[in-house]
Amino acid sequence: KGFTGATWVVVTAALLLGTFEPRFAAAGMSMTLVGDAAAALVGRTWGARKWPGSNRTLLGTGAFVVTALVIAAFFPSFPWSARAAAAVGAAAAEMLPLRINDNLLLPFVAAGLLTLLAA
Repeated sequence: KGFTGATWVVVTAALLLGTFEPRFAAAGMSMTLVGDAAAALVGRTWGARKWPGSNRTLLGTGAFVVTALVIAAFFPSFPWSARAAAAVGAAAAEMLPLRINDNLLLPFVAAGLLTLLAA
């Protein structure tokens, strides 16, 4: 049947900690978990306009970025530019037509961008 969302979160957390320094892993995971949840709630409730070629909504993506930036405020050791790039990059990655679970993909994108831009 496959993994549940909760299983993906646990697996992703372990993989992130094995790949990135803990501060990058924690920031990437936190930003994307909250951002993804906000995107789903807002997109399904109020999102009428979809991105071209995607089932994601403009409002859902906006909710992702805004909430990811709110969570990013709790990680002041990173420059704002890196935190903003991680939030926007992860939101953009969610729209890619990849067959990778977003609970795995998005934290890696965010942590990777933070590492590249703030290490």
